[in-house]
Amino acid sequence: MTCHSGGSLDIFIEPVLAKPHILILGRSAVAQSLARLGKAIHFLVTVAAPDADPESFPGVDALRRQLDLATVQLTPQTYVVIATQGESDEEAVELALSLDVPYVAFVASKTKAQRLFAGLRERGVRPERLDQVHVPAGIQIGAVSPEEIAVSILAEIVQAARSRTAVSAPAPARREEKDPVCGMA
Repeated sequence: MTCHSGGSLDIFIEPVLAKPHILILGRSAVAQSLARLGKAIHFLVTVAAPDADPESFPGVDALRRQLDLATVQLTPQTYVVIATQGESDEEAVELALSLDVPYVAFVASKTKAQRLFAGLRERGVRPERLDQVHVPAGIQIGAVSPEEIAVSILAEIVQAARSRTAVSAPAPARREEKDPVCGMA
């Protein structure tokens, strides 16, 4: 091989990254819309809720009929949304806060969340952990319908994912290599 290129070499790498994962706790209308829209933008979607039925969550990757996450695989790209809306709210929030995930959101008003969080503080949940919960869930766009709320939540998740990627991915260091054939740098 001769070095007609002057010693330069182009290497193309196509990374295959894991899909982001939305873990939805609850079976509300917002949960159903979020599951549908999450699948539409190619997220892995897991739903966990007492009495959740497959007809309400078609196409999800995993459906748990209880708030048991023992077999759910969590990654640094797992985003948890609590959309229980009155069904096991406190249990779901406490469960979500026990997970090591970068994002937890609660579909509730600030007033409802403050009351629920007060009860959780009394049960020993650390206040700084409660402060990390995004409530109300989603970017504030004036959303009203379940679909609009789901869009605002997905927008916030995408924003959180992209900002983490930008911060956590340092620029690769450039280094020179020696061509083994002709010895050029």
